[in-house]
Amino acid sequence: MIKAMSFCTKKKGITHEECIRHHSEVHGPLVKRAMGSRVKRYVGHYVKEALAQPTIKGAGAELPFDFIAEMWLAHGSWKDVAAFYKSPEGQRIVRDEKEFLTPETTFTVAIEDNVIVELASKGSAPVVKTMHLGRRKEGMTHEEAVRHHREVHGPLVAKVFGQRIKKYVAHYVTEAIAQPTMAPTTAGLPFDFVPEVWFDVDTWSHLKELHQSPEFAELGREEKEFIDPAKLVAVIFEDHDIV
Repeated sequence: MIKAMSFCTKKKGITHEECIRHHSEVHGPLVKRAMGSRVKRYVGHYVKEALAQPTIKGAGAELPFDFIAEMWLAHGSWKDVAAFYKSPEGQRIVRDEKEFLTPETTFTVAIEDNVIVELASKGSAPVVKTMHLGRRKEGMTHEEAVRHHREVHGPLVAKVFGQRIKKYVAHYVTEAIAQPTMAPTTAGLPFDFVPEVWFDVDTWSHLKELHQSPEFAELGREEKEFIDPAKLVAVIFEDHDIV
């Protein structure tokens, strides 16, 4: 099984709300029907708010994209995925994408997951779900940045936040995938990792104050060891399960 994330931007002339509605009511069900057993899970992460830097708190920018489509695929390789997208069923998906997305600013990456804090249970307690797109600082390789996040930064975040974090999964980018062929490309990776962090509501409401504490100052200093802060993108999202 392979995993992918597509970062999708609406086409000109439609609103963010119209784009999300088209994905949840039209495109998502179309993908489900067309791909059938080829897709094991399919979730739409719908962006609600872009976050300001460096505190990662509060609106501060236009939405960098409108939603993230996360897919777990039964295909054995990206070659198999590319072959499907050349088929009549795959071409129906491609045609519908043009109805509500901008191809030039929509991109897909292959990912592998590192679960740092596992969600105990979904439950009913409200949470704030965030996604952070991180790019390594100049002078580091992709492999060095991913290793640093896996071995140093991820565990440090879990230690500093403790029970305040309800879920923490780092999605490490392994390949860039061309649109609309869904074949691997030699194009440079747009970013290196995508940490997904769920906070309890009380922690989120006091996050700015927490970032001013000594323990969080240490975390901020450590981030600068491997992340380019100018290229960090963060959003709040809500989930919509399709498959």
